[in-house]
Amino acid sequence: MAMVPEGGDWRDLPEDVQKDYMGGSFYLGGGKTGMARRLSMDEPSLTLTCAPAQKQTERCHPIETRPLTVREYARIQTFPDDWVFEGAVADQYKQIGNAVPVNLAYAIGRSLIRLFNDIDAMTPEQSQFDEANRIAHDMLPPELFAIDMVEIQRNYPEGILRNVYRKRKKGENGDLDDSKNVLVSLVTKENLDPFNHQNARIYYTGKKFPSTVKLNKLYYFMPYTKGKGIRDLYVIKVARVGTKHEIYQDCDENDIRIVFEIEFVKQLFDDYKPIKLMIWHTFTDTNLRAVLA
Repeated sequence: MAMVPEGGDWRDLPEDVQKDYMGGSFYLGGGKTGMARRLSMDEPSLTLTCAPAQKQTERCHPIETRPLTVREYARIQTFPDDWVFEGAVADQYKQIGNAVPVNLAYAIGRSLIRLFNDIDAMTPEQSQFDEANRIAHDMLPPELFAIDMVEIQRNYPEGILRNVYRKRKKGENGDLDDSKNVLVSLVTKENLDPFNHQNARIYYTGKKFPSTVKLNKLYYFMPYTKGKGIRDLYVIKVARVGTKHEIYQDCDENDIRIVFEIEFVKQLFDDYKPIKLMIWHTFTDTNLRAVLA
């Protein structure tokens, strides 16, 4: 390998060394460019195998005469530098060699998003909202799982957030801050009445709440009516962990939920605006600019 130049392979060796190294493969057809291969600093890497130093599938460092390290392997596969691989060194090489490059998976995901956008274009009023929402979230899909409400209650015993909001006097107009985060949430049939009359004071979630929603960043709330969409804007005055028992006395006192103390701000649309609930068909986390788009 010390005789192979950067970016070279067995063909760069003297002929007698080629024959000695290649054995019977020397007389077979095909380029066999992966054999005795030294990588180049200026070209894409070859596909990584599950071991960097096996004869006939070598992946030699471009400058130094040695195999690539585990971390160099990981960088080629675009893993973050803080990603931890478990097991023996041989096991770590195998994990990386068998992996799909991280950036390739990201690129495929972006392509799927574009495809879904094209599909959504058949319903322009919905896709317009979705596009604004994607811009607001920079099109980066975070990990989605249900939060641990017990842990949230333990970490935020005094509440998750408190927003300062000055109620407008009758007839007084105030500018809405369209950069503020807004949570659109499905309201179940049993809880619809106060929202229909625009006098709801509290909203509680189901038993599961998605990790993708940054609770401490929320400001506005919009109830979603099934089969209709959104219409009214509320401000979230307090977000905290509570129980369904607060609303329905016959419910279990240990049935904990995320509770929003809310106040009606204004009716944004003359009629309901249909949108897509993007998380579990229950929530959409966006900003007010996307809602008004």
